[in-house]
Amino acid sequence: MISVTTLRLADAVARSTVPLWPLADHIGVEPRELLDAAALARLPPRSLIHVAQAVKFPVAELFTRVNREPAYNDDAARVGACLGDHPQGLTRDTLARALSWDLDRAESALHGLNVRLATVGLRLNADGATIWIEGSPGTLQPETRVAFDRQPGDGQVNPDLGQAVWVATFGHDLPDGPPEGLAVAFRRNLVEASSGRSRGSDAVRFSLMLAEHGR
Repeated sequence: MISVTTLRLADAVARSTVPLWPLADHIGVEPRELLDAAALARLPPRSLIHVAQAVKFPVAELFTRVNREPAYNDDAARVGACLGDHPQGLTRDTLARALSWDLDRAESALHGLNVRLATVGLRLNADGATIWIEGSPGTLQPETRVAFDRQPGDGQVNPDLGQAVWVATFGHDLPDGPPEGLAVAFRRNLVEASSGRSRGSDAVRFSLMLAEHGR
């Protein structure tokens, strides 16, 4: 289970101006793993300390067990409803502003929600500042996953996800910054990091017959 502290560390990495490539190389991971709370949670303590020190995150908080219950009984349910309505994820700041809470209350609610989700095969995960709900690894049997993969799709493509893959594949910059679907595209391995930039994955470029152009 991912702790609120790990989610906060991933957020601190995303907000930091520290170059990710040297930091990731030092501890032996991919740069995007530093933005993934689930990946951070798997790091050994020595590596976590190095990351925390690099981004000026309080090291002591890494080893402080969080056992707080939500400040209000229905906070976890309200945050769960918000994340359910926004499957691409929300930031703690966005949640706090929308619910008129302070950040401590939002974090407490997220912790309470994560505890509840663990009982039904779900968990919170994060990519940088964005938090979303996903299935817990290892909960589904391999044969069940295969059965789902064999089901035909509905032919619909999320516009934000499609835009993110298009931008990464063809290198077009948007005036408003990175497309909102970029985090989802990374999670689904449709986009990958290359030389500090995002680009369409090998599978995407092959499907578009771009592999021979090395784009």
